[in-house]
Amino acid sequence: EQQKGKSGLALRIAATFIRGDAWPDGSPFTGERGAVLWAESEGALAVNVDRARKAGLPLEKLIPPLPDALTEFLIDDAEHMEALRARAMRPDVKLIVLDSLSGATQGDENSSSMLHHVKKMAAVAMESGKPVLLLHHLNKGISDGDKIHLRQVRGSTAITQTARLVWAIDAPNEEDAEHRRMYVIKNNLARFAPDVGFK
Repeated sequence: EQQKGKSGLALRIAATFIRGDAWPDGSPFTGERGAVLWAESEGALAVNVDRARKAGLPLEKLIPPLPDALTEFLIDDAEHMEALRARAMRPDVKLIVLDSLSGATQGDENSSSMLHHVKKMAAVAMESGKPVLLLHHLNKGISDGDKIHLRQVRGSTAITQTARLVWAIDAPNEEDAEHRRMYVIKNNLARFAPDVGFK
């Protein structure tokens, strides 16, 4: 499956919380700056550290949830979840990223148990008062017109059920591999914002 830039975009959003960069649509960041708790589950820690370094992000502001930063995070491991919850409560942590939901569980994505896993992360958001950004994949070969629809999110519908806001990323022009488009496909908080293009 072609990578659509979800980890790179998540790092760009992390920079907003760490350095106070503008949001991807150019609007100013008005929140508190601090660290980002980054739970890696796809074996791409070295790649993302390199991306962060190239973007000029201070690596000490990207905090792993586990004592061994090279251990992949598992949402269905009680000790991993307890460690993530403890670090999420740190006052310097302002955002929690899970990259990705599918990599962090050993269960079946199509099972209703996915709702339980997503609710665990929602509970962390509630307890800590901090936003949680879950990265996830789309089903291959499913098209629903010009844009991605919620039905195309891989696995159980429970995955998007708990989310307040869902963004999708695609490459609208197959001949231009570098350009991506981010847009809202679910929003329980406000009206849908305009699409954002990025490279």
